[in-house]
Amino acid sequence: MKMIIRPEVMVGHLNKLCFEWDKAGLTLGSNRSCVRQMKGGKVLISWDSENIVFKDNEFSSLAEYITLLSCSQYTLVLFDGSLLQLSYTLDRNEVIGHRLCWYPSPIDVSGVEDIDDIIMRLQTLLVESCDVLEEHITNPNASYPINLKGIFNRSPLRFDFSVMPDEQKDAHPDVHLHISHEDCRIPVKTPLCIRMFMRFIVENFYSNIPVEGVLVNGLPTWDNNEMLTQHHKGKIHFNYNR
Repeated sequence: MKMIIRPEVMVGHLNKLCFEWDKAGLTLGSNRSCVRQMKGGKVLISWDSENIVFKDNEFSSLAEYITLLSCSQYTLVLFDGSLLQLSYTLDRNEVIGHRLCWYPSPIDVSGVEDIDDIIMRLQTLLVESCDVLEEHITNPNASYPINLKGIFNRSPLRFDFSVMPDEQKDAHPDVHLHISHEDCRIPVKTPLCIRMFMRFIVENFYSNIPVEGVLVNGLPTWDNNEMLTQHHKGKIHFNYNR
């Protein structure tokens, strides 16, 4: 079964997502989505930013988070500083790819009111942390713990979908989840619709946000084909029933 959707409709879905989350006061910022023409007649539905660069920084690094935030490479910035990226690739109105990423904030952003404040808070914490580490290096036998307050080591979660040649599918699943490392590709049963992705994020990381209503269950959903190979089914993988 092919998922058929016109580019302008997908743009409307993603912009509606931003509108509802902004209206609920759950974001620090958002970008409208737009249609970008690609080679071979394909189109990318993604956040509206002048440059979309994914490979300049190492995955799951502090540098990557800062780059994505400062260069406005996101669909939403949530109230806790986490980033959401949602983009879909279409070919003749068929969904043939997606990048769906939750990028948790590496710092505590309590009290922050806008995105620029996150960068300033991060700079302050890094300076303070350098002082703490320097003290530990110069006095390694001190009995007190290393206390780097407000800095977290948390991995992004990124669901990627792209149709691979048959001979490459076992090593590079069509749909997979990246955790911690770019080369980590955990097989996923099917591509994810907007609702499925947002429900996964909310249920696992924001349990105080209701899934009923416009924020999650009111988001668009569609059926997708199973993409697992027999090789993937014999391994740990993500599987779910709609």
